[in-house]
Amino acid sequence: MDKNGAIKLVDAAKKKGIERFVMLSSVGSDHPEQAQEKMRHYLEAKHDADEHLKASGLTYTIVRPVALTNEQAIGKIFADEKVDHTDKSIPRADVASVLAQSVTEEKTFNKTFEILKRPAPNQRGTEQYLRQHEKGAVVKSPLDLDCRNIQRKACLPTVFSKKRCS
Repeated sequence: MDKNGAIKLVDAAKKKGIERFVMLSSVGSDHPEQAQEKMRHYLEAKHDADEHLKASGLTYTIVRPVALTNEQAIGKIFADEKVDHTDKSIPRADVASVLAQSVTEEKTFNKTFEILKRPAPNQRGTEQYLRQHEKGAVVKSPLDLDCRNIQRKACLPTVFSKKRCS
Protein backbone atom coordinates (compact mmCIF):
# COMPACT_ATOMS: atom_id res chain seq x y z
CA MET A 1 0.00 0.00 0.00
CA ASP A 2 2.85 2.41 0.68
CA LYS A 3 3.87 2.56 -2.98
CA ASN A 4 1.81 0.67 -5.53
CA GLY A 5 -1.47 1.00 -3.65
CA ALA A 6 -0.99 4.72 -3.11
CA ILE A 7 -0.01 5.25 -6.74
CA LYS A 8 -3.12 3.35 -7.86
CA LEU A 9 -5.29 5.53 -5.62
CA VAL A 10 -3.76 8.71 -7.08
CA ASP A 11 -4.37 7.41 -10.60
CA ALA A 12 -7.94 6.38 -9.75
CA ALA A 13 -8.65 9.80 -8.25
CA LYS A 14 -7.40 11.52 -11.38
CA LYS A 15 -9.40 9.18 -13.63
CA LYS A 16 -12.58 9.87 -11.64
CA GLY A 17 -12.10 13.63 -11.84
CA ILE A 18 -11.19 14.11 -8.20
CA GLU A 19 -9.22 17.32 -7.82
CA ARG A 20 -7.88 17.06 -4.23
CA PHE A 21 -5.68 14.39 -2.64
CA VAL A 22 -4.25 14.30 0.89
CA MET A 23 -1.41 11.80 1.37
CA LEU A 24 -0.13 10.39 4.63
CA SER A 25 3.61 9.96 4.20
CA SER A 26 6.49 9.78 6.68
CA VAL A 27 9.35 11.91 7.94
CA GLY A 28 12.44 10.76 6.07
CA SER A 29 10.71 9.96 2.80
CA ASP A 30 12.25 13.01 1.14
CA HIS A 31 15.70 11.37 1.40
CA PRO A 32 15.21 7.62 1.87
CA GLU A 33 18.84 6.93 0.97
CA GLN A 34 19.84 8.53 4.27
CA ALA A 35 17.65 6.21 6.34
CA GLN A 36 18.77 3.24 8.37
CA GLU A 37 18.82 0.07 6.30
CA LYS A 38 15.74 -1.40 8.01
CA MET A 39 13.64 1.69 7.11
CA ARG A 40 15.04 2.39 3.65
CA HIS A 41 12.63 0.23 1.62
CA TYR A 42 9.58 1.68 3.43
CA LEU A 43 10.77 5.27 2.95
CA GLU A 44 11.65 4.65 -0.71
CA ALA A 45 8.08 3.43 -1.26
CA LYS A 46 6.68 6.53 0.48
CA HIS A 47 9.03 8.75 -1.56
CA ASP A 48 7.93 7.21 -4.87
CA ALA A 49 4.24 7.59 -3.98
CA ASP A 50 4.78 11.21 -2.88
CA GLU A 51 6.59 12.08 -6.10
CA HIS A 52 3.87 10.41 -8.19
CA LEU A 53 1.23 12.51 -6.42
CA LYS A 54 3.20 15.73 -6.95
CA ALA A 55 3.52 14.97 -10.67
CA SER A 56 -0.15 13.94 -11.06
CA GLY A 57 -1.59 17.41 -11.52
CA LEU A 58 -3.95 16.93 -8.56
CA THR A 59 -4.09 19.54 -5.82
CA TYR A 60 -2.21 17.71 -3.11
CA THR A 61 -1.13 17.89 0.50
CA ILE A 62 1.53 15.53 1.80
CA VAL A 63 1.68 15.19 5.58
CA ARG A 64 4.82 13.60 7.01
CA PRO A 65 4.47 12.79 10.70
CA VAL A 66 7.26 11.70 13.01
CA ALA A 67 6.91 8.36 14.86
CA LEU A 68 3.26 7.51 15.56
CA THR A 69 1.94 6.62 19.01
CA ASN A 70 -1.36 5.43 20.45
CA GLU A 71 -1.32 8.17 23.11
CA GLN A 72 -4.40 10.31 23.64
CA ALA A 73 -4.61 13.25 21.27
CA ILE A 74 -3.21 16.47 22.71
CA GLY A 75 -4.60 18.66 19.97
CA LYS A 76 -1.53 20.83 19.46
CA ILE A 77 1.02 20.19 16.77
CA PHE A 78 4.15 21.76 15.35
CA ALA A 79 4.45 21.84 11.57
CA ASP A 80 7.21 22.98 9.24
CA GLU A 81 8.81 21.97 5.96
CA LYS A 82 11.38 20.04 8.03
CA VAL A 83 11.36 19.16 11.72
CA ASP A 84 13.96 17.63 13.99
CA HIS A 85 12.43 14.17 14.34
CA THR A 86 15.03 12.69 16.69
CA ASP A 87 13.15 11.02 19.56
CA LYS A 88 9.92 12.82 18.60
CA SER A 89 6.43 11.40 18.26
CA ILE A 90 2.80 12.34 17.60
CA PRO A 91 -0.46 10.62 18.54
CA ARG A 92 -2.24 8.96 15.60
CA ALA A 93 -5.43 10.86 16.51
CA ASP A 94 -3.64 14.19 16.05
CA VAL A 95 -2.31 13.07 12.68
CA ALA A 96 -5.85 12.09 11.63
CA SER A 97 -7.10 15.54 12.64
CA VAL A 98 -4.37 17.26 10.63
CA LEU A 99 -5.24 15.11 7.61
CA ALA A 100 -8.93 15.97 7.98
CA GLN A 101 -8.25 19.69 8.30
CA SER A 102 -5.90 19.58 5.30
CA VAL A 103 -8.76 18.54 3.03
CA THR A 104 -10.15 22.08 3.01
CA GLU A 105 -7.31 24.24 4.40
CA GLU A 106 -6.05 26.12 1.34
CA LYS A 107 -2.73 26.96 3.02
CA THR A 108 -1.85 23.27 2.74
CA PHE A 109 -2.65 22.97 -0.98
CA ASN A 110 0.34 21.76 -3.01
CA LYS A 111 2.46 21.63 0.12
CA THR A 112 4.49 18.97 1.87
CA PHE A 113 5.13 19.39 5.59
CA GLU A 114 6.28 17.45 8.62
CA ILE A 115 4.47 17.37 11.96
CA LEU A 116 5.16 16.48 15.57
CA LYS A 117 3.14 16.81 18.76
CA ARG A 118 4.52 20.04 20.21
CA PRO A 119 7.03 22.73 19.36
CA ALA A 120 10.52 21.38 19.56
CA PRO A 121 13.20 23.32 21.45
CA ASN A 122 15.81 25.01 19.23
CA GLN A 123 13.45 25.15 16.24
CA ARG A 124 11.85 28.23 14.84
CA GLY A 125 8.21 28.36 15.89
CA THR A 126 5.34 27.97 13.49
CA GLU A 127 4.29 31.60 13.99
CA GLN A 128 7.77 32.73 12.92
CA TYR A 129 7.58 30.32 9.99
CA LEU A 130 4.29 31.86 8.87
CA ARG A 131 5.69 35.38 9.07
CA GLN A 132 8.70 34.37 6.99
CA HIS A 133 6.68 32.38 4.44
CA GLU A 134 3.39 34.26 4.39
CA LYS A 135 2.54 33.40 0.80
CA GLY A 136 3.54 29.76 1.17
CA ALA A 137 2.40 29.21 4.75
CA VAL A 138 1.96 25.56 5.50
CA VAL A 139 -0.54 25.49 8.36
CA LYS A 140 -1.95 27.74 11.02
CA SER A 141 -0.01 28.24 14.20
CA PRO A 142 -0.39 25.53 16.86
CA LEU A 143 -2.91 27.67 18.73
CA ASP A 144 -5.06 27.91 15.60
CA LEU A 145 -4.53 24.29 14.65
CA ASP A 146 -6.13 22.91 17.78
CA CYS A 147 -7.09 19.45 16.62
CA ARG A 148 -9.59 19.01 19.46
CA ASN A 149 -11.80 21.61 17.80
CA ILE A 150 -11.94 19.91 14.42
CA GLN A 151 -15.32 18.38 13.76
CA ARG A 152 -15.23 14.66 14.40
CA LYS A 153 -17.35 14.08 11.32
CA ALA A 154 -14.95 15.87 8.99
CA CYS A 155 -15.68 15.69 5.30
CA LEU A 156 -13.32 13.05 3.97
CA PRO A 157 -14.12 12.38 0.31
CA THR A 158 -12.86 9.11 -1.09
CA VAL A 159 -11.28 8.74 -4.49
CA PHE A 160 -14.58 7.32 -5.72
CA SER A 161 -16.68 10.29 -4.63
CA LYS A 162 -16.91 13.78 -6.07
CA LYS A 163 -18.40 15.01 -2.80
CA ARG A 164 -17.24 18.50 -1.93
CA CYS A 165 -16.60 19.61 1.62
CA SER A 166 -18.44 22.71 2.73
